[in-house]
This record gives sequence, structure tokens and C-alpha cells, in this order.
Amino acid sequence: MGDDNVIRLLVSFLIFRFIGTININANEDPCNKNRTLTLLHEQEIRSLLNYSLKYNEQETHSVDILDRFEASGVSMQPDGLMLFVIFDNTFQIGAFFTWSTNQTTDCTNRIIDWPNDTFNELISDFEGIAHNVLTDTYFLAQETSSSSTNPDEYNSNIFEIKITTNASHSSITLIESCQIMWVFDSTAKGFEGIEFINHEKSVKTYLLALCEANRCIRESMFKDRNTNLGHGRLVVLEKHEHSCQWQSVGVINLKTDLEFSDYSAMSIYPRKTLSYIAIASQENSQAWIGILEIDESPYFLITSSDKSGVYNLPRTIVNDSMCGKEYCNIEGVAWIDENHLVLVSDVRCRQVEFSTKIFFPNFLAWLDRAR
Repeated sequence: MGDDNVIRLLVSFLIFRFIGTININANEDPCNKNRTLTLLHEQEIRSLLNYSLKYNEQETHSVDILDRFEASGVSMQPDGLMLFVIFDNTFQIGAFFTWSTNQTTDCTNRIIDWPNDTFNELISDFEGIAHNVLTDTYFLAQETSSSSTNPDEYNSNIFEIKITTNASHSSITLIESCQIMWVFDSTAKGFEGIEFINHEKSVKTYLLALCEANRCIRESMFKDRNTNLGHGRLVVLEKHEHSCQWQSVGVINLKTDLEFSDYSAMSIYPRKTLSYIAIASQENSQAWIGILEIDESPYFLITSSDKSGVYNLPRTIVNDSMCGKEYCNIEGVAWIDENHLVLVSDVRCRQVEFSTKIFFPNFLAWLDRAR
């Protein structure tokens, strides 16, 4: 895709759904001259529901709408028509049609109840969502829960669910809930993102789980903090059906030059051999984009090119001089296509809202050429 096509693509968003943009190279914008994701559209979660008149008319009577939605993860439906958003303060799941779908079809955004609706007002601690392309089901990861054997140890849990949506009805079917056999030292710093991988070479399937803390250890975020940067981890999980457990079979070290203070979200854009991977950080307010070689032995290989690397989320002028972070709490990321990301957050630095954001990396069409 050439430069002219990129410009036309960007303008098409300006025309149809654009709210605001950041000019990556504009001299008059000193906060965003470096590699910066371009904001194409931003909208609050609750406003997505309020704008859906059919939702208000047909489904509000059966679904209690929370005052606050603390978005913690997002997944794109395979057909690209809908986003599923999870929240850490409820078991309910948001189903939102994409901006392009809303332009062409009669769509209804909605909040879907958990099968046992008494869970709707409970804290879910959901921090990751991944689609299983083989069964068309979804995996949901809880950050941590207390270990049944040791009160000082914590494990994560994986729910597998089926989401059904159509014009008149939406539902979640719980298939099963299985424990991840990986021990954390805190309830607050567990897994923050998951992805489902079909590994053709080994004829196996895995979940990749992103640790929030460097070295997967909470202490790394407080003790010797600077020396612990650059130690991000992906844990490779394989499901043991007979015991309903996800066992760790390996650990992938992220690039050592990826010096994030924390890791808050992950998404993989699958392709035949080289897949794109995006990893976000709350504290750094940045996203790293690289390449995941899926069929490399023994599991996967993370590489990069001169077009991949760390990208800022938009900055803004603070106190007339400093370039401050505008997005402090990115909690979920999903690829829309090879040039677009959607991110969700549970709070904004200066405007306290829960929203979805669509960003434009503006480089991935050239990744293969750059290698």
C-alpha cells in the first residue's frame, strides 16, 4: 500500500467517524514529533450504548446498566463487524459494532449479561480476552485469585465462553472455568492480556499470557525499578483437558530494548508465517509493535524490523511547556487490520471517562519489505 493510499484511508475516517487527529510530524505540535499513534476516533463506552436506540427500547429492561464501565480488554470479532469489550468491575460483556458497520447497517450496541445474572454486579477482575478460531469461543482471563493451597500465593483463572449475538437476542454461554497453574506473589499484578495461538508445526493450541510486571514479579515494579526494565514475559500455556488446568510449557522473553514499566495489553494480528504483535503499557503510555514468528521452534520467536518499535500514545502540553501523557490507563488493544488498532481504557489522565480509541500505526504495510 503506497503513501497515497494511506492518506486516502486516513481521510475516509476524517469524513465518516473522525473526532480528532494528531499530526505525527507537525512542527507546531512539539509533543508528537516522534513516533506517535494517530488518533482517528474516540468515544465513551456509555455513549455507545446511549446512541443505540434499539438497545434502549428493547433490552434495557433485562440488563442493568452500570454507572461506570472499567474497560479492561477488547477483541475484534473475526468478521470485523463487532468488538467485544470486557470490564474488570462486572462480569457483563459489551458488544459494540465497529464504526464502518454502523455506517452501512442497522446496528444495536449492547451489554450482555453473564449466564448467572447475580454475577453482573460483582468484580470480575477480567484482564484479557482472546478468540478461539477453531471453536468460535472466547477465553477470558482473570488477573489473579487466591490459591486453594497457600494463602500467600495467587493463580489466574481462564473462562471459556460462547457469545451469541443477533438482531433480537444476545447471550453468553459458560463452557468451563479452568485454573492457570502459574503462581503470582500478589493479587494486583498477574496476567494482563491473552492470545490464542494455533501452532501448526506442533499441531497444538496455546494461550499466550502477558505478565503485567517485569520478570512476572510484582516486586520488580518497586525494588530496583530501573534495573528491572526490559524483562517482559509471555507465558506459554497449554490446556490439560482431564484436569481442567492450563499448564505453563514455556516462557517467551520480550525484546530487551522494550523497557516498559508495566505491560497492560496484547494483541496478535495473525498471518500465515509472520504475525504482527502489539503490546501496550499503562505507565509508559506507549505501544510496542513487532513481529511474532509462530512456527519457530520450540514455540514462537519475537523479532523486529526497522519499522517496528515503540510508539507513543498522543501527548499534550501541560503547564505551557511539559509534554504530558494524555492516556494513562490503556487496558486493552486489538488489531482491526494491519494498519489500525483499537484500544480501550478505564480512565483518562485529564478527562475521567471509559472509552474506546482507534489508532493508526501508519507503517505495517511496509514491514515485510523492511525485513
